[in-house]
Amino acid sequence: MGIFSGCLLAADADETLVTNGVVPQRNNEKIKFFVENGGVFSLATGRVPCAARCVAEQLDTLSTSIFGNGCIAYNLDTREALFEYLLDSDDVKAAKKAKELFSGVGIQCFYREDTYVFNRTDRTDEHTAYEKIVWKPLSEAELHSLK
Repeated sequence: MGIFSGCLLAADADETLVTNGVVPQRNNEKIKFFVENGGVFSLATGRVPCAARCVAEQLDTLSTSIFGNGCIAYNLDTREALFEYLLDSDDVKAAKKAKELFSGVGIQCFYREDTYVFNRTDRTDEHTAYEKIVWKPLSEAELHSLK
């Protein structure tokens, strides 16, 4: 039993735990000390699991974390979801309508560790490159299968 037993520390990724895509060594050392003394460390980030993997790989320890701004609680090691909010038919309709009305808007869909691009733009390319995401094109027909 350590001084941090029963404590959970959840950190945001970008510009909190991570700077320019890198977890500073000092942060990793403090997390390791926290966990070695009974604490549990998680991420709570807007990133989705596939985009957080490059952060997680820099950490010595990571528990089940919250991704996608609360849409999924996911364990990156076991690739298991505790809960997840999936697209419903209204979300699918909204994505289709956005693509129709705003052709210049990038549209990405995420499912656990998979990323799909429904409407590719320079911005979606920048985003996937920054977060080191491998993505797949998504057709309108395939969009329905994500719900």
